[in-house]
Amino acid sequence: MSNEVKKTAKRILITGGSGFLGSHLFSLACQKFEAHATYQSNPINHANGFTYKVNLAEIKAINPLLDRVKPDAIIHTAAIANPDYCEQNKTEAETVNVLATQQIADWCGRNKSKLIFTSTDMVFNGEAGNYQESDSPDPKSFYAQTKSRAEKAVLNSNSQNIVARVALVYGMGIERKSSFFEQMVNRLRNGEHVSLFCDQFRSPILVNNLAEALLELAENDFSGIIHLGGSERISRWDFGLKACQVLNLPSGFIEKTSMHDFSTIAFRPGDISLDCSLANKVLKTKLLNCDEGLEIIKAMQVYESSGVRVSSKN
Repeated sequence: MSNEVKKTAKRILITGGSGFLGSHLFSLACQKFEAHATYQSNPINHANGFTYKVNLAEIKAINPLLDRVKPDAIIHTAAIANPDYCEQNKTEAETVNVLATQQIADWCGRNKSKLIFTSTDMVFNGEAGNYQESDSPDPKSFYAQTKSRAEKAVLNSNSQNIVARVALVYGMGIERKSSFFEQMVNRLRNGEHVSLFCDQFRSPILVNNLAEALLELAENDFSGIIHLGGSERISRWDFGLKACQVLNLPSGFIEKTSMHDFSTIAFRPGDISLDCSLANKVLKTKLLNCDEGLEIIKAMQVYESSGVRVSSKN
């Protein structure tokens, strides 16, 4: 990208720009802003933005980067998000998920930049479901505890900051093809069995839809906590059946299982569905239900060879 950037452009930095969500955010941001993104080990292939290799575990490297970029807004998606890994590597998880977030939040506070922090529905214990922003977090896994501590750091550092608690994200990746959804689709297409829980409930959101909502938040006056998820509570099992129906996948390979039949290193909550009524009032971007999101994926698969971009606003 040319170093000659329009002075009127809003400068936005996305951490974790090579990740599943981050790559969608960066691609979309490059169409609207002077876009910058960080990555750790997977270079970002995009011609219309600025990218930087940085390891957020190296706390001292954060401020020099932010001083260099001077973003008007930061969407902080970078994190160690594997709950089992976090449980076994607590020092690393604390450093990246909490201390790095605190450093970014402090910089934003000093420089009057807006920070949008992507948290998780897993900050709740899963005993109630349909959680609202006013409900108190009760994180059970170490991963969820780090995200809850990071939420407090973000909210305490700057009154204009946003904590966006994000539900289970599905869709097709840009930089890497490793989301749970893509793994499920590929296994079903190959005639392999997929086990899906019938008793774990989330509010799945299409990654494209989520990226549009987060970028809209970067431009409006909202601050505080907001829940971003799809418009329905659904089990992984029922979501898998919907995916098979819309994408013409063989549903016979899906095995109905219980989350209690599997032992995991980190605690997994049962029902962390989100009430997203606040987002529906704040945002112009419509939060899609699963059928709407899956139809967009189907359309993308039809048009991807022609290079036509399908927006979740269509």
